[in-house]
Amino acid sequence: MNSKKTLTTFLLFFAGIYSYAQSPFYFTGYGRALISSSAFDKGSEFIKNDTSSVKKKLDGQFLFDLGINIKPSEQFKASAILRVSNEFGGFYSTGSYLQFRQVQVQGLLAKKVLYNIGDIDLQLTKYTLFNFNEPTAAEFEADAFKIKRNIVEYDNFNFGNNWRLQGVQANTTVNFKKYLQSIYFSAFGTRVIPSDFLSTPDRLLFGGTMKVKQSKFVEIGGNVISISDITGTVQDTVTFYRNTVATGDFKASYSTRTINLSAFGEVGRSFYDLSIADNASSFKTQDGFFDVGANATHKYIPVSATVSYRLVGPEFYSPGAQTRRVFDDGSPVLLADGMSGTMTRGQTIFDRMSDLNLYNRSLSTTLMLYNPIYNNSTPYGFATPNRKGLTIDVKYGNKDSLLYASLNTQLLNEVLGTGISDKRKFMVLNGGATVNINKLLTWNKMLALSGGMRYEKTSGSDAINVDLTSMMIDGSLAVEVLKKFDLIGGLKYFSASGDEVLSVRNGFNQTINYQIFTADVTQSIYSGGFRYRFTNYIYFAANAFMSKSENKKFSSDNYQINQYFFSYIMRF
Repeated sequence: MNSKKTLTTFLLFFAGIYSYAQSPFYFTGYGRALISSSAFDKGSEFIKNDTSSVKKKLDGQFLFDLGINIKPSEQFKASAILRVSNEFGGFYSTGSYLQFRQVQVQGLLAKKVLYNIGDIDLQLTKYTLFNFNEPTAAEFEADAFKIKRNIVEYDNFNFGNNWRLQGVQANTTVNFKKYLQSIYFSAFGTRVIPSDFLSTPDRLLFGGTMKVKQSKFVEIGGNVISISDITGTVQDTVTFYRNTVATGDFKASYSTRTINLSAFGEVGRSFYDLSIADNASSFKTQDGFFDVGANATHKYIPVSATVSYRLVGPEFYSPGAQTRRVFDDGSPVLLADGMSGTMTRGQTIFDRMSDLNLYNRSLSTTLMLYNPIYNNSTPYGFATPNRKGLTIDVKYGNKDSLLYASLNTQLLNEVLGTGISDKRKFMVLNGGATVNINKLLTWNKMLALSGGMRYEKTSGSDAINVDLTSMMIDGSLAVEVLKKFDLIGGLKYFSASGDEVLSVRNGFNQTINYQIFTADVTQSIYSGGFRYRFTNYIYFAANAFMSKSENKKFSSDNYQINQYFFSYIMRF
């Protein structure tokens, strides 16, 4: 659909609804203007004696998302978002486009059942449907880095841990006067892959949850999610896939005079079935998991502690929870080629915070490739198969208090050895702190200092050549020198070295081979600049970034990219 047809359809659709309903009509919006100038540092080995690769780039984007909302009554609402975009340099609208970013209808049946049709954001539990965060998105990273990351997450619909899907969803709550407090029901159905009626079948996702709240002390629930191909939508000789995950969860709470205590847990099982060519080749398996823990929160001191233990079976498969947010095997777009076009540089932490094209929007039915230097302990989130161990999480304060600090520790092992009987061990330490110095000085302007670190170590035994260590350090400083005018600076340092043995899987998720992996790399980003906040939702920022990558195994891949980045972001 071209731009004129898109705009005409958009306006006629909402004009018709508005004329019919004579309803409240309001707008929402998101806009941004970005300009960046990027260049390799002249000392970069990656472009040494290079005669043909692009060494500098000036680009930008002007984008606006217009949300039109119509609410004729409390029982019905229609909304859509029209995106208007033009790349930098597209004079007189050359290269601009119009498209629908989102279309959704929401309603209330019989004043009890809330439904959504169209583009919907869905999330269940960490083992059923959950879009888990990447470790490189550190909690304590600098505001300058978050500006870039927020743009990437917005464009890829990474709103919290939801997956953006297309379909229908409905939920309702039934309240009781005796014995039970309430029962919450939710169900959804979406189309994951459309059929081409040749080799690609219709693939549908169905699921739901039920939460029974007996009182403020006890809550139990059940969850189910199933992805399956629809027979008859392709020839009989192609793949048929079905994966179902069913879980149960609970939470029990108790309070003393000074402490709130709670116990929680989830247990479940996956059922995997994949056949190819009229069952000439097929694979069926099932496996389970459990995750139990306890939490204690002090009522008067802002401190909390959570301890949990989980075991996830080696053949537990849950695409909704194991699909990765980032394509680790994707190539970056910015200044990708070097050595006169003979090499493509690999991803860095700078690319992972700023490259829209490295992010995944669809659920994968196979375990995706991953780079172990960024996350080897839980590459598929909490639902990573073949893991067991302890997690300890301690927090103090909140982000608005004088001091906010957190520390997360994971001590994990493999359930079964990969290739041999010996099992890997994983240790992860992830924590940091933010000090709002202005509260200490009783200053009415912002002055915040943050720092964080993530350390991960994978080790094996003498029988298995595994010893991989990675570390990421974050630092941030934000100073409001004038009212709403901030100086912002930050650094991010990453290093990884050692050896690992990776599994090579086939289309059935089965390990068919092993691959030796060796790393000895360091990466760093330094940034400085300013930000002016017109309101809480509108700001202009100008930042300089210096991204450096060093690879001691392949010196030709050493380079430094310098970038000046200007951004204007608005929401209403």
